[in-house]
Amino acid sequence: MDILVLQFEKFLLVLARISGLFFTAPLFSSPNIPYPIKAGLILLISLVVAPISIGFIGNPPENMMSLAILVTSEILIGLLIGLFAQFIVSLFTISGEFYSVPMGFAISNVYDPMSEVEQPVIGQLIGLFGLLVFVTIGGPQTILYAVINSFKSVSLFSFSQANIISVSVIELFCKMFTTALKIAIPMVAVLFLVNLSLGLLSKAAPLINVMVVGFPITIIAGLITLFFIFPVLYSATLSIFDGLFSDIDQLLARL
Repeated sequence: MDILVLQFEKFLLVLARISGLFFTAPLFSSPNIPYPIKAGLILLISLVVAPISIGFIGNPPENMMSLAILVTSEILIGLLIGLFAQFIVSLFTISGEFYSVPMGFAISNVYDPMSEVEQPVIGQLIGLFGLLVFVTIGGPQTILYAVINSFKSVSLFSFSQANIISVSVIELFCKMFTTALKIAIPMVAVLFLVNLSLGLLSKAAPLINVMVVGFPITIIAGLITLFFIFPVLYSATLSIFDGLFSDIDQLLARL
């Protein structure tokens, strides 16, 4: 009887870590997936992973309060791994924010069902592109593998490791904005030159209504630039996701 209780407690820890992933990871945390399906997937994955992972988990504490704290900490590990992936996918949406205003799409915000917030059309387009690449290269499977592999390096989490986690999250947060700016620089540069040309045109020919003429020109120039950038952006996206998976491995090694 004691062995069954012990195995159940270990399975509960596995279930908690897998559950945390479904709160923050891209695609897994989508509100478009019904909650009963999410619950079924969490239970199914936990049942598949448990026979492999339970061997790496030490004996849980007998105190119920300590066990509850341990379950909470296991959820935090899943949340953290999913958050790392969500940061990287979100940087594509953030990059679209940089040139939505000069391109003329700042007013045209639309509701994004993935993040449940209003976003510019271009930001949502680039975000969907990043999510598509993430799915194409097997990102969801890799994130699941990272959670499963985390039981080997982090069998039981302790709150003494919170300092390492906070530093890692801040570093990734800064890296996210830096990478988003690098992705947006070609578009920002082209749109700056277009707006500069329109400003010179307004000085050379004051009778031309630049406000009326400028909007179609900036939109067309931005879309053409975006069309030529997409092939290069795909290669950059692959290296970005490779860096993401490397960052997750380094974090788990530091814990």
